[in-house]
Amino acid sequence: MRPTPGDGSIDACVLALLDHFLSSVGLSLSEIYQLAYPEEETLTADRIAEIKDFAHWQGVALPEHWNSIDLLLKSLHEVNFHLSGIPQLADIVTERFAHQFLIT
Repeated sequence: MRPTPGDGSIDACVLALLDHFLSSVGLSLSEIYQLAYPEEETLTADRIAEIKDFAHWQGVALPEHWNSIDLLLKSLHEVNFHLSGIPQLADIVTERFAHQFLIT
């Protein structure tokens, strides 16, 4: 079962990292989340702001530059945003950016 974003676990930190990365390449977390979970409620700008605030409160560290997305992908997998059968956040990020960023 996929965890709910911002449910008090590390999800908020991982989603904040993903949002930071996606912003750096001109995409939105809401857009990618909707691709991964078309049946789920859309992440609004207010909800994303809440997630990011909670992640910052937890001490998430955002990289200045994204040379590699390896740790981001590992983090997405750690919080189970990668169930098989339908596109998931980790799969979509890998598909779209594997050719541009280092993945080991």
